[in-house]
Amino acid sequence: MNHSAIIPPYCRNPDEIYRESFQTIDALIDSSVFPKNLYRVIQRLAHAVGRVEIADSVYYSNGWHDDDFIDRLQQAKFIFTDSEMTRAGMITKNLPVNLQVKCTLNHPDCASLALQHNTTRSAAAVDLWQATPNTAIAVIGNAPTALFRLLENIQAGKILPLLIIAFPVGFIGAAESKNCLIEQSDKWDVEWLAIKGREGGSALAAAAINALFAPVSSK
Repeated sequence: MNHSAIIPPYCRNPDEIYRESFQTIDALIDSSVFPKNLYRVIQRLAHAVGRVEIADSVYYSNGWHDDDFIDRLQQAKFIFTDSEMTRAGMITKNLPVNLQVKCTLNHPDCASLALQHNTTRSAAAVDLWQATPNTAIAVIGNAPTALFRLLENIQAGKILPLLIIAFPVGFIGAAESKNCLIEQSDKWDVEWLAIKGREGGSALAAAAINALFAPVSSK
């Protein structure tokens, strides 16, 4: 072991780290090109991935321009997510007390549904999402098949989310599932947010939720 190695000075104050991080993000991203409601999410996504260029891959529905958009989200009763990792990344203390976060991937009926329909457990889990229209936020942070199945269920009239956060990640189906949402969304009365292409993941999906439900005084 080389005991002569020099560790450079580094910031140890968590509040200062956080402040400087967002200050750097704000200096590198033109916030004026995004709706104010959305820019708070853009900040968190860039912070989560350490890359401001992710802003160029964010696509979104028109509802983000509405002044009361965030207020409407506060009325949601459920957050459904496709992975336990996404749920684990959410800052639950900031969520409204009546908002339930659910992941049905490990539901007792999920594996049998997947076998019955010859599909993935992630897609089968979506069939277990139950909510009255416009009371749920659907968060896909992992599986493209979950997003495809969600869109099929919306088309069939089985569920109508208040918002879809579409961040599936990977090389097979991720870009295609998000393109389907972006291109077909005008057929459904649903708001959405997507990261176009292969990029996404649970950390980014959780970051989006954390941004939407962050205290007003927090960045």
